[in-house]
Amino acid sequence: MRTKRIIAPALLSLVSVSLLGCATPQPAVETVTWGPVRTYSGSYTPGWEFSDFTPRGSTETWWLSGNLQRTERFVWGYHPNGVHLFITVEGQLSSPGHYGHLGRFLRELRVVRVVSVRPL
Repeated sequence: MRTKRIIAPALLSLVSVSLLGCATPQPAVETVTWGPVRTYSGSYTPGWEFSDFTPRGSTETWWLSGNLQRTERFVWGYHPNGVHLFITVEGQLSSPGHYGHLGRFLRELRVVRVVSVRPL
C-alpha cells in the first residue's frame, strides 16, 4: 500500500513537468516587411500543405500565397505526379523569415494578380 502512495505522486509530478514544456511561451512573431508590387515568373507547384514557387533563374523556393484563383482549374482532378505550372504573377515579396507549411520557406510571395499560367 505504501508503494502506491509514493508512485502516484511521483507519476503526477513527472506528467506535470512533461506538460510544462507545452505551456512555454513561443518567441515573438517575426516582423514582416513587404516589398513593392513587381512581376515574377517561374515554376509553381501547388498541393496539400505546400505552395512552391521557384523564380526563373533562381534556386530558391518561396511560399506562394494570395490571389491564385487563375491557377485552380489546373489543380482539379487526379495528378499522380503532381501539378507543375509556369506562371507570371504580380506580387509583393516578403522580408526573409520562416513562411509556409512548417516555416520551411525563406520568403513568401503574396500574389496580387496572376498574369499568365500554363502547364509545364
